[in-house]
Amino acid sequence: MKFPRQLLWSTIGFAILFLTAPARSAPRESPTIRGHVYNATNCTGVPHLVVKLTPSSKSQYQSALITNTNEDGDFQIQLQEFGEFYLSIYDGVNQIYGSLTSFRSLSPVLIALKPLASNQQEAAASDCREPALKTGKALTPVAMAISSFGYLYVLDGYGAIIRFSTASPDKGSQVIAKFDPSWQVMDLTLAKIKEGEHLLVTLARGNTGQLMQYSTNGKFEGNWFRYQQFVGVCADETSQAVYMSTSTDTLFQVPFSAPNDTVPQAFFRFINPIQTGALAIDRLSDTLYVADLSTGRIYARDMKGNAVREISDSAGHPSAMSFDTNSKRLFVADASGRKIWTISVAPQVGKPATFAGSDSLKGPSAVAVGPDETVWVGDQSAHAVLHFSSGGHLLKTLK
Repeated sequence: MKFPRQLLWSTIGFAILFLTAPARSAPRESPTIRGHVYNATNCTGVPHLVVKLTPSSKSQYQSALITNTNEDGDFQIQLQEFGEFYLSIYDGVNQIYGSLTSFRSLSPVLIALKPLASNQQEAAASDCREPALKTGKALTPVAMAISSFGYLYVLDGYGAIIRFSTASPDKGSQVIAKFDPSWQVMDLTLAKIKEGEHLLVTLARGNTGQLMQYSTNGKFEGNWFRYQQFVGVCADETSQAVYMSTSTDTLFQVPFSAPNDTVPQAFFRFINPIQTGALAIDRLSDTLYVADLSTGRIYARDMKGNAVREISDSAGHPSAMSFDTNSKRLFVADASGRKIWTISVAPQVGKPATFAGSDSLKGPSAVAVGPDETVWVGDQSAHAVLHFSSGGHLLKTLK
């Protein structure tokens, strides 16, 4: 049979193209680096450290890689490519290790934190972090909470948690935790988790929000991130969840004791556009109170359902709120109006009433009600914490 000339040349051309075409390689998998941090718990007392890899300026990938160690100090992190990274370790408060590291193979990364103590027994009780912060600056209360043991916790604008004894506040204070200055502290609350009280703090940096958990002695216990700026925070022991406002119309939540890689999820969105700010919760009636940053209105959301109602439009511009379960009153700090308002919510919602005014306040920024029904107010403009009786009489001023 005679082979057609046109078909013959087409076949030869295809064969040449096939033989000269470069072979396609299988897609390369992103390398996974494993590592171990020695003395992690002995050195810091923290079971989970944060490991961060920041790519060099030469890398085509500019996003940082973040993971956590387990309780044994092990971690693994997936690179986008081999190359040079700045490896840093955080205990949730401070950077405790930093080194420029070149990753060229899958060899494990071994990091040794140096305990301050001379032997392992002493190291178990030691801490490699820097000593407690001594700010030497004027008190700048951002938020406050009171424990059932009578301690007042003040979230300070300079990036620290300061603890006072409500029984003897004049005996001084103790800084129990401090924060990376690149993060802005936003709010603080207390929650009973696993039969113990714990501090929860929201921080913001750019469009990223962080929720951090501490013991009441200042020991870091965990943190959660989301690309959404967090503002207010409160905790509900009934639903076993922490709730965060975002200055948008959406509220977020994360379960108590959730793993550190859990991303807080949206759980409620207001129909009308508002800017969610200060939060407070009535645990007995399962009611969440939400302040609107743009209008000053305060809403009550039934946590058993989705019912939302407005309870006030005349309490100024709320910068902080606290609910007293004994008197069934919502306390509202109004910085611009230089007042603390109270709103009675039972047996029916009443109009806002002045609890403390401009004769004693300059710019109230935080409020907390104690177990004895006395009220503590943080005033950023006065750089002070003020203690009021349940009737609104000024008892003491701390600076």
